[in-house]
Amino acid sequence: MSPMFDISHWFVWKSKAEREQEAEEYAEWAFPYGEQQRENLAALMKAVFPKSEASLNMVKFLSCRELYEKELRRARQRDVAIDGMLNNVKKIRGILKENEMAVFMALVLANAEVDKDVEYPSAQFILTHADELRLLRNEG
Repeated sequence: MSPMFDISHWFVWKSKAEREQEAEEYAEWAFPYGEQQRENLAALMKAVFPKSEASLNMVKFLSCRELYEKELRRARQRDVAIDGMLNNVKKIRGILKENEMAVFMALVLANAEVDKDVEYPSAQFILTHADELRLLRNEG
């Protein structure tokens, strides 16, 4: 069924407090180190994808991150989860182009290494790591 005709969300009743609580929990999951983390990540993505819409890149990143973490919980091994993500781009086909998957995977992995200093690697590092991920995928 087309999302346009999906009415299941129409009948989910949540109070304003519940909606605010969910939004707060999501923001904490997405950026545990706060606004500076979001800003630094957005700047890195702008350097990696200079012609792309920033908000769309953030949606793509968060979608990949969520799927990667789900894959990681299932596989319990980082390498298996990475391979699963690289080979299952169809899960987010409507959001992400196949040639973008390795770049977003590199961004997700870099984000996983960030600490309270929220220092991300360079755009060149991300692109190089994405190329390495593509090579691993093609060899596998």
